[in-house]
Amino acid sequence: MIKIELIKILRSPVVIGLFILAMLLNVLIISSIWYMQDDLRVVSKLADDTGYQINDFFMEQADQKMNEQMEAMNQVVSPVIGKEIESLSELDQDLLNQLTEDQFNIVYDTSLVESYLELIPELDLAYQEISLTDFLEVQIRYHGLTEKQAAILQKNFTKYEPRFNEIKESKEYKSLYFQGEYQMHETLYRTLWKALLFELLLMSVLITAFSMNYEFEQRTHLHTYATKRGRKLMIDKAFASLVAVAIVSILLISSTVLIYSISTPMGALWNTPVTSFFNWNSSMNYPYFSWWNLSMWQFLLLAVTVTICLQPIFSAITVTISLFIRHTYMTVMLKLLFVGLLITIPYILSLEGWGYYLLLYQPYWLMLNPHSWFTINFAPLSGEMAELMIILIWGLIGLVAVLIGFNRFKRLDI
Repeated sequence: MIKIELIKILRSPVVIGLFILAMLLNVLIISSIWYMQDDLRVVSKLADDTGYQINDFFMEQADQKMNEQMEAMNQVVSPVIGKEIESLSELDQDLLNQLTEDQFNIVYDTSLVESYLELIPELDLAYQEISLTDFLEVQIRYHGLTEKQAAILQKNFTKYEPRFNEIKESKEYKSLYFQGEYQMHETLYRTLWKALLFELLLMSVLITAFSMNYEFEQRTHLHTYATKRGRKLMIDKAFASLVAVAIVSILLISSTVLIYSISTPMGALWNTPVTSFFNWNSSMNYPYFSWWNLSMWQFLLLAVTVTICLQPIFSAITVTISLFIRHTYMTVMLKLLFVGLLITIPYILSLEGWGYYLLLYQPYWLMLNPHSWFTINFAPLSGEMAELMIILIWGLIGLVAVLIGFNRFKRLDI
């Protein structure tokens, strides 16, 4: 029966149509960075040639690469401008206007590499000047925290201090990545991944509601659920919807990540730690501070894991609502209303102390800030293992809710 229910879900025009729309939206978001591909390719090539860790070997290789690029550029540019240049600062706008598009691109690529090399000597001093106390104050002001709420947040920051010292001592922050102005981390997670999370939420709700309420919508429920085995069909439907959600989630996530990877030439930069000084949080004007030494590919893998783990929670809540409402569109509306209520309730209740944070420890607030997962950059969910705690707590809530719903449905007079 599970196989039949699964086929019924995956062949639904609504599910197929929504999947296509989600993919089109994701491609549209990814296309917003296509204009930066040439810049990204230059930085990625630099990392491939020199390594992503900024150390003596990196500087030696980078200087050699810069000299080679200057020689290659002079071979092309000097016949046009009538002289060889030792520094790109010698090129003014009048000289640049004499260049063809291909010649200008050579100059631009060289200047891009030079801009990174000029920043590197300043990294140590800039990072050593970063204060967790100052960052804590920024977070408190940004989120409008009260004194009691701020006191709890301070405990998280105190716990994070050894990790912060580790980043500074190991010079983990001295790793090449796209400069903060490109906002690559935020584009991938704050924009694309957040959209992906809400797409999966909507698909999870629709798939589960469609499967659970199919017999009631088709007016066959009196025949189907008349027997004891018939009542157990709801369990098959729940499992089928869970499998369907998993299939759709894996397909949508893998397709989106594949298109992003093809569109964004990362190369060796996938190994760069999230804490790289170049990886800047624009809203806070600070770099990212992760709880562990996570590379970009490890962060992505964990993000995929968290995203997939959230789907059974969404399905479980939808299953519970369906067992009480037994109407597809009403189930969808109530689930979306439930999501909206949970997102806004921390502002409505304005609880002090731990109550404020407990209201925020929920999957829907987790969905709003994927760029800050596994870090202290989003104050309300800055605790170590916050993502795991939310998944476990809400997984248990979802399981209990489903068991209550099934127990009620078995005894329900339909």
